[in-house]
Amino acid sequence: MARLLLALLSASSFLFLGCGSSGGSDQVAADCEDFITSDYCPAVYACGAYASVSDCITTAEAQLDCQSLHHETGLATCEADIHSAPCSELIDYYGHGAIPTSCHNVFSH
Repeated sequence: MARLLLALLSASSFLFLGCGSSGGSDQVAADCEDFITSDYCPAVYACGAYASVSDCITTAEAQLDCQSLHHETGLATCEADIHSAPCSELIDYYGHGAIPTSCHNVFSH
């Protein structure tokens, strides 16, 4: 899970700062929380990655810290890819949640 969230929020690849959402940090935080609760966690739970959707949400919100984010880019593509991805792309070898490449670096500080 930590690897997944680091991919969503990688400090080393923020070449897109200033691009993406212009709704301010409140909008970015809301988009992040919606992504976790509506897209990511239901998908990986359905593939068997967590005991419940709420377990996933609790873990993801604690690790991603949506309230501290200020930028996002490519969220629509990421969400679409999560909805169309087979479980083999959403769960890694160890049974942890994974994400499509399009979801890497979607959110940043």
